[in-house]
Amino acid sequence: MFLLNLGYRWTNHELANGIILNASGFNKEQGVRRGISSNLEMILFDPQLYLKDLEYENSEMPCSRLTTYPWFGGSEVEFNSAQGTATDWFADHRESVNWPINIPTERAEIEVCIKDCLDYQVSIGVTHLVVPTPTVYNYEDEFAEQLKWIDIALAVKEHYNLPMLTSISINDHLLMQGEPLKNKLVQTIIDNVSVRTELDGVYITPIQTNDAIVKLDNKYVAEFLLHASNIFGYINEKIVVVNYIDSFGYACLAVGATAFGSGYSNKTKRMSLNDFKESKGGKSFPKFYSHKLILDLLSYRDMNKLQEARLLRLLEEDITESSENLIGALKEGLNANNVPKWRESINNITAATQHRICCLVNATRKLKEIENLEDKESSILEWLQNAEAYHLLLQAKFNSEPISDDGRHISVWRAAFENYLSNKDE
Repeated sequence: MFLLNLGYRWTNHELANGIILNASGFNKEQGVRRGISSNLEMILFDPQLYLKDLEYENSEMPCSRLTTYPWFGGSEVEFNSAQGTATDWFADHRESVNWPINIPTERAEIEVCIKDCLDYQVSIGVTHLVVPTPTVYNYEDEFAEQLKWIDIALAVKEHYNLPMLTSISINDHLLMQGEPLKNKLVQTIIDNVSVRTELDGVYITPIQTNDAIVKLDNKYVAEFLLHASNIFGYINEKIVVVNYIDSFGYACLAVGATAFGSGYSNKTKRMSLNDFKESKGGKSFPKFYSHKLILDLLSYRDMNKLQEARLLRLLEEDITESSENLIGALKEGLNANNVPKWRESINNITAATQHRICCLVNATRKLKEIENLEDKESSILEWLQNAEAYHLLLQAKFNSEPISDDGRHISVWRAAFENYLSNKDE
């Protein structure tokens, strides 16, 4: 299933199968007061303990929000509705933010931290609990500290009536050491989590150390996610949610994952600490997501190229209710700037966002209809190999003036999936 990453704005979630609420996007009191649709299949809250290394000077707002939560130290200002609004309380809180935070190491403190986090998740109406754990930064630590947190969470599991997933956040450079099944750290993580049968599932987040790219472009990181999805999900029958790997999560679904999270903006597609720098800014333009091509195409500059090259047929399978007017206009010889909701102007992304969500939901629904694992894997291999062939065609066609999405991720994903198929039974 496809889960939409949500931060400050809770919009378009009714189009997705479920949502992932991110702690950095809103403060503790806002989360309690906002309503969540009960029609969603899965509602998760990401405690985002991996953001403890943000620099306050560059990320003041997300740090201020995070520190309202107990597992980030909590606010020194107690909220009292009789004395003011939640907005007033948060303004007062921002005057007394303590950053950076220290992750507890003693068992009693860790237990309090975990229980505070789980209790908060229950209060906002999640369907599954996500256990906070420290990020895996060091190869030599061998996942020992994270296992301590997991075991403490399992010790209090009986007090909660919801499925419990442990977060596994890991710096991606630790996964670039070589093939995942030969990586000692990966083996340690998989072996130790697999034997904890009382754990209902995992919530996996790779922390991206290279912010020059948006889509996952390292073969070993991609292979790790595939093997983890297969071993935890298919073999051990645990719930597996992978987040911040964009549409590569679709491939993970085919091999055993339960759900994947993504969105429209860079911050919802990947997890890079640099995306939280408030000075960075950025311009967001409407892009047509093609699941068939695994590309995000600018509505005017890129789509015009396909129109002029008579290649609009490549997008036929990706048309949604939100994009049919754009494709219709292009077929009539017009362009995106003739369609107000798709005009290539800054922040005109409502239709493009809705299109992307629906496109991914449609794709996951079709994949779910395939019952056999081998047939699902064959479907993904065909998807990736075809996308690579289409990309070569587009490169040849637009050699002198390439489309904006360089597509470098496609061959990486294809190679990773082929390696996964070759190595999964070893």
